[in-house]
Amino acid sequence: AGWINRGPCNDVMMLECAGLEDPTTHSRLEWKAVKPSGDSPPPMYGHTATLIDEHRILVYGGMCRGGYSAILSSLMILTYTPNNDDEAANKWSWSTPMTANRAPYRGFHAAAFIPANA
Repeated sequence: AGWINRGPCNDVMMLECAGLEDPTTHSRLEWKAVKPSGDSPPPMYGHTATLIDEHRILVYGGMCRGGYSAILSSLMILTYTPNNDDEAANKWSWSTPMTANRAPYRGFHAAAFIPANA
């Protein structure tokens, strides 16, 4: 998700970070398109994407075409399910968590994950 010349988008991109620890191999960093299953969020920008555990990213708020009159309150989880035997079989999926009440509308905000035992 984000903004490109044609406006907001809802594609998912992953930066392959193999070799990141070694400065001589930084040229191996590569962006790859990911095609998650499930209902994807609308094209948007100004949202947050917060890693909440090893395999899940919480995507919240943002704006869609229309600027400040189109601020979102959407809350979605992008889940990564690795397949250690076959990298090509790794899976990404969207889901919408159940909440006790509606999330407030937010755009161009900040978010941070604080573990329950912190």
